[in-house]
Amino acid sequence: MQTVAAARPGALRRILAGLPLAILSPLLLLLAAIGLILTDLVVRVFPRRKLNTDTRPDASSAAIVIPNWNGRDLLEKYLPSVVAAA
Repeated sequence: MQTVAAARPGALRRILAGLPLAILSPLLLLLAAIGLILTDLVVRVFPRRKLNTDTRPDASSAAIVIPNWNGRDLLEKYLPSVVAAA
């Protein structure tokens, strides 16, 4: 009667190749869980400072950009009204 390793010579090699990861995966999951727990504790002990909640834009200044290509006559016609409105 043949053993499993003799029947499939590559099977044992594949099992042994995956063995380190199979052994380390629970440890890695535990380390990730501990890291999340520690992060939660740090956030509870040292809460974030509240930032400025005023999100309205600063309306004290503005920039006007007028792209122009061969439109000198249009600028001469409409630019004075833009300057007056600003």
